[in-house]
Amino acid sequence: MKFFLVFFAALFAPNLFVESIKLNCNFINHDSKIYACYAENFEIISKYDRVITEVTGDHHSGKTNEDVKFFYSRDNLINYFPLNVGNFFPNLNYVQIQNASLMEVEGSDLKQFGETLEVLNLNTNPIESLESGLFKFNT
Repeated sequence: MKFFLVFFAALFAPNLFVESIKLNCNFINHDSKIYACYAENFEIISKYDRVITEVTGDHHSGKTNEDVKFFYSRDNLINYFPLNVGNFFPNLNYVQIQNASLMEVEGSDLKQFGETLEVLNLNTNPIESLESGLFKFNT
């Protein structure tokens, strides 16, 4: 009976079974003053599997996730905006996802950054549309 319930749930509610997304960061001082996470070997191909559950990488001496102001991804396969980045890096000011196959961005995707987001750079992506009121959760 348990097998049937799991099979039934997987068949009719596939988004309940979310894959763990690990973000591997190369932490650096960008332009020698802004502490940044450069995403390495990072991909998000499904809209239902895009919640980051773990961040790895070696911080510089005395630095933590709270010091990260810049999230940068370039040439990674990211079809949908990653979720939970703002929970791991609560003081992000600048988010750049470049040349990543990003197709859509919604206001709910940016809600995670709240009032700290100052710059969103999504250049060189095949974005089909942007939601009206995209920044409704951001100042």
